[in-house]
Amino acid sequence: MPFKSKEEKSEYMKKYYKENKDKILNKIQENKDDEEYRKKRRITLWKHRQIISDDWDKTHERFVNTTCCDNCKNPFKSNFYRCLDHDHNTGEVRNVLCRSCNASSEFRTPQQPQVTININLIFV
Repeated sequence: MPFKSKEEKSEYMKKYYKENKDKILNKIQENKDDEEYRKKRRITLWKHRQIISDDWDKTHERFVNTTCCDNCKNPFKSNFYRCLDHDHNTGEVRNVLCRSCNASSEFRTPQQPQVTININLIFV
């Protein structure tokens, strides 16, 4: 289904979600313990955010198996604190960071707004 603009697509997605909210949330709940589903969902979200990887399996393995922040070296308290850091200009993956380091200005390029989105919230 081609869309003429981002706004048109956004309106369609909002309408679809509103009409199918229970179905969508039920599917997420049913699959919350399915690791393959979680992997597929994470990778889809990363691609949607224009993150680039040569090997999505390796990127996901690195994300899942990293136990402490690549910057401050503090262990992650839970998956909620684990973020995939990437360059917003090129899309290239840089590190797996804690939420605090991911939000710090040291990892943002000039004029890049602070946006913290944690994909683990979707799996709650």
